Amino acid sequence: MQAGLICIASRDFGIESAEKTVEFYLQNRGRFAGLDLAGNEVDFPCQIFEKPFQKAVKAGARITIHAGEATGPENIWSAIEVLGAQRIGHGVSCVKDPKLMTFLAEKQICLEMCPTSNWLTQAVPSFEAHPLPQVLRAGIPVCINTDDPGVFGVTLPDEMAIAQKQMGLSPKEITQCAEHAY
Repeated sequence: MQAGLICIASRDFGIESAEKTVEFYLQNRGRFAGLDLAGNEVDFPCQIFEKPFQKAVKAGARITIHAGEATGPENIWSAIEVLGAQRIGHGVSCVKDPKLMTFLAEKQICLEMCPTSNWLTQAVPSFEAHPLPQVLRAGIPVCINTDDPGVFGVTLPDEMAIAQKQMGLSPKEITQCAEHAY
């Protein structure tokens, strides 16, 4: 098993904090697998963070942006087009935009889906209604994640069991999701 650290800027702390986080990341790039923007996507849209994240993109950073959990597919588009996202945290609302689904599949942009978190935050009404199987079967790379195990009280094996037992993923699809995690 391989593990890596991702440097995370929080939307909730504002642009100045994000700028400092990006600078820290750039000064310590060798210690991190990538750079992420997380937090409240409703009150802090992607456009606010364009300047620091474009600086990171120009430096070759691997960018993940949390988008499309509390908002619609338009925020996923912004994460990709404005902030240079190569991965999307959550992305559950992508199923509302067929053009976005096609784009994500063509560009192989991985969605980091977190079943328990998505259910507890009411991004999805139930595990059975979670779009993970639909997204994966549309050819979009998906990896199964815990989001924040300390907050949500869930482990990766728990999430994989939910994906298999309640969402109907096959063992082969679970393995496929694990392969997308890198």
